[in-house]
Amino acid sequence: MSRGSETAILTAIHAPGAVQSVVATVPANVIAGSHPPGGPARLRNGHPLPYADHQRPDDENPDALIPVERVCGPVLLIAAGADQVWPSAQMARSLSARLGPATSAARPGTPSWTPPAGHSLGYLVPRLPLGLLPPGITDQPADQAARAR
Repeated sequence: MSRGSETAILTAIHAPGAVQSVVATVPANVIAGSHPPGGPARLRNGHPLPYADHQRPDDENPDALIPVERVCGPVLLIAAGADQVWPSAQMARSLSARLGPATSAARPGTPSWTPPAGHSLGYLVPRLPLGLLPPGITDQPADQAARAR
């Protein structure tokens, strides 16, 4: 979920034999920089990957866009329509647009689901244990209902 979805997609791209499909919940469509901002958060072979300090559906640095179209298997995108952490619904649409219609006979479709829930939707378990959410992220009834569904 969230930054982990970024990792899952990048792993599917850079280690295609090890990953057959990706489930990305409340995903980003760009490689995010460090937190706090100001540097890279991802390395490949010891070299920083291009990154964006601000998460938007389309970033001014095209090198920071996650090349999801290079994933060899199916990709399921689950985004939150009321996400207060970052615009996961818009970023999932951007990812989906880059995947386009099935790009080959071997690639199944890429369904997306965007309920009116917040960022905690990404955990995908109906009831979250106490203390799991970081400060500032709430678990609203809409989030709980969407996770249960």
